[in-house]
Amino acid sequence: MLGHIYRHDNFDPKLFVNKKLISFDSDGTIQLTKSKIDSEMAKLLNQLAKKYKVNVISGTGMDYLMPNVIDQLEKNENITLSPTCGTRLVALKNGEYSLLYEELLTDTEIKDILAAFDYALDKAGHHPTQVWGEMVENRGSQVTFSALGQRAPTDAKLAYDPDLKKRTQIATYLKEKISDKLYDIKIAGGTSVDVTRKGINKGYGMHKLAEYYSYSLDDILFIGDRLDEIGNDYPAAEAGVDCIWVDNHEDTKKVLRMILGVKS
Repeated sequence: MLGHIYRHDNFDPKLFVNKKLISFDSDGTIQLTKSKIDSEMAKLLNQLAKKYKVNVISGTGMDYLMPNVIDQLEKNENITLSPTCGTRLVALKNGEYSLLYEELLTDTEIKDILAAFDYALDKAGHHPTQVWGEMVENRGSQVTFSALGQRAPTDAKLAYDPDLKKRTQIATYLKEKISDKLYDIKIAGGTSVDVTRKGINKGYGMHKLAEYYSYSLDDILFIGDRLDEIGNDYPAAEAGVDCIWVDNHEDTKKVLRMILGVKS
């Protein structure tokens, strides 16, 4: 059953008093894309982790989450990470972060996905004159397309596809080569399209978190900026988790102040 999806400016925080774990998307939800969380967000998340279990589930990998998120926070065993759309779970144990599981794509799956991206980008006419870093990245458990490269500046990312039309077209072309019965193809962040094995997504990540903590899905609240049906946050709602849909990290700060009962 689909979880409730509340808009950030239209929900009653009393609905969430019994939640035990709050999970967040990263880019566009707790920080600007490919940037460190700011000091105010870090303060709010540190406060939150004293009252709740806190999880960050992201299309990005540990190499991004550690410097931009975890290194900005106080060490706390209540905080876990679910890199690459929940295809992995990382928890703090005895002062070190340990990998608890990972769902790796096979060599054949990766080859098929990469070939599909070649086809889709060519058909969409996506040939940017400037890119910053790798454009299609094999992350082991996920393949991610970043239209302007992984290290593109924030302004360029925000201007690329605000109405999602370009990436929706690319996702459509991908489905001509790889079946959406075998793969999840989801729009993410400001310039990305993520491809994972079918069902191994943020919904799967929610189930694994519930299993790890011996919680029910009703105990979890998810906050993200891509809760539209083609977004990579939507599987969390499909799993049955209640969600709050934000537009940016400033909205998330407002939500957290309401949940924590603190003023700006």
